[in-house]
Amino acid sequence: MTENIILDTDAYKLTHHLQYPEHLTKIYSYAEARPGSRFHTLSWFGLQMVVHDHLLGKVTEDMIDEAQTLSQSVFGNDEFFNRPVWEKVAKIGYLPIRIKEIGEGAQVPISTPLLTLESTAPWFATTLNALESILMHVWYPTTIATNSLYIKKGLEPVFVRKRQFERAGARCQRFRFERSQQLAVGSAGRCSSFAAFSQLR
Repeated sequence: MTENIILDTDAYKLTHHLQYPEHLTKIYSYAEARPGSRFHTLSWFGLQMVVHDHLLGKVTEDMIDEAQTLSQSVFGNDEFFNRPVWEKVAKIGYLPIRIKEIGEGAQVPISTPLLTLESTAPWFATTLNALESILMHVWYPTTIATNSLYIKKGLEPVFVRKRQFERAGARCQRFRFERSQQLAVGSAGRCSSFAAFSQLR
């Protein structure tokens, strides 16, 4: 099945352009881990994988047609699908957005802004946050990286005491690939775990 970036979202987000004020030309969004987490810090990891795998492709007329057909079947009309905007995206050949993030692997307190998402074309502003659903897939690798970080912290004193610290990374790998529901998920989890244990000091 060919991925369609227009449809890689929650259905209601296809209607965002009808919900914002008229003449809105700029949106600047951010993501953070909300308070109430198990840990007071997190290890941010995986956004570059998400962007590489899902946001660098080109939108085509076939994708637009497919999205409009599905939108019509979901909502019962054509009024909610913003075809003109997606045709502009297809014409320029890329998504008119700017993404910034803290460094991959950074350990930061909960509630720290982790990424920002910004529209760079006025006509795309009201469609921008439809991409949120894709970007939120960063939480799986970040969760694995964070759990691995705290496992590492718990084991560090043992390896230091036994003078085997340089071998800790190899001994602490968690073999999660086999039980993943999809290959891409398994790869993301494996990379996240490696990221935590490859920098033991």
